[in-house]
Amino acid sequence: MKRFFYIVDMKNIYYLLLIAIAFVCNLACSNDDNAMGQNGENSPPSEFTIDVDTLSFDMVTLSWTQPEGVNNENLEYSVLLDNSLVAENLSSPSHTLVDLNVATGYQIQVIAENSVGEVAKTIDLETLDTLGLNFFVKKLITSSVVFDYMYDDTGNLIKREDSSEFGLDYEYRYNTNGDLIEEQLREFNTGSSADFTYEAGQLVDCRMINYLDGYNFDFVSPDLYNVYYLPEGSNPENSTITLQRSEGKIGSYERKDISTDEIVEKLQFTYADGNMTKIVDEITNVEWTFEFDDKNYYGIQKGHLTKTGPSDNFSGGANLYLQWLYIPGFNNFSNKNNMTRVFKNGNLFLKYEYEYYVFDYPSKVYVNDNPEPMVLTYGYR
Repeated sequence: MKRFFYIVDMKNIYYLLLIAIAFVCNLACSNDDNAMGQNGENSPPSEFTIDVDTLSFDMVTLSWTQPEGVNNENLEYSVLLDNSLVAENLSSPSHTLVDLNVATGYQIQVIAENSVGEVAKTIDLETLDTLGLNFFVKKLITSSVVFDYMYDDTGNLIKREDSSEFGLDYEYRYNTNGDLIEEQLREFNTGSSADFTYEAGQLVDCRMINYLDGYNFDFVSPDLYNVYYLPEGSNPENSTITLQRSEGKIGSYERKDISTDEIVEKLQFTYADGNMTKIVDEITNVEWTFEFDDKNYYGIQKGHLTKTGPSDNFSGGANLYLQWLYIPGFNNFSNKNNMTRVFKNGNLFLKYEYEYYVFDYPSKVYVNDNPEPMVLTYGYR
């Protein structure tokens, strides 16, 4: 009997030892799991914070921290805007949201995810208001040219640079009142310049010179002046210009040949709602009419080398027709909105279709039926 009980006791001890060993192993494994849960691949991502790097009226750029640790490697991120998924499978801890509404509050959530789980962080922000901001064209892209525009601290255009091989580069210089006093045009095989002189804020003299010819503007007054055109190897074509103004805008333009005193050009301009809506040529009996959108005019208001002001790709029939007028500083007719239709004697001559940024300036312009748009990007201050 004693031997039997001894065997039983030894068996009990043996089983107790097995249970103890199992318990110790289980405890060790549990501790390992806890360690992995804190620092290993079997844990969800760690907590993180979100920073707003840039914030404007229509976009925001976010970045977020990425803590060290095995569980924070090879994470994928998703971004939700007002609970709607806008980006997923991101590997970089940053993202830019565009085409937002002006002066609008948004809730943005960033989710970090690994194979075990995910962690989310949410922030609230509000886009800026456009009130008080000045917008300016930074880049214009067409199928053949790319223009970059540069400005000084006061917003004056100081350079327009074409990056194409045979592009045109314009540079501008101003006096302390912000009046344009010098314009330089550099192109592939030639160059031109224009110099302007002011008295009491009025343009009183202008010289336009290039390698082939030159224009000298001698002012009796801002609305009466002579233009001396001196092309090489040809007879001079000299004119007297008379302008009539109404409420600060040019209402009529008349050009006489100095040698014959004959009126060779006579135009009447009509304006409505801040736009030039009609030009009547009293010599040829041609009537141009223009329609506009209700959005903000994109135009650059500086530059005078073409006689009516800066030529551009959008002013259409007006610029095609008026580019030879001797009116320095006409500045694209100071339109408030963007031209959508040009009619010649009632017949459609040109048409423009626009896409707009959130701040109501054109972002893309389709001319006639051309499927390739002109693209504009903007800056602001």
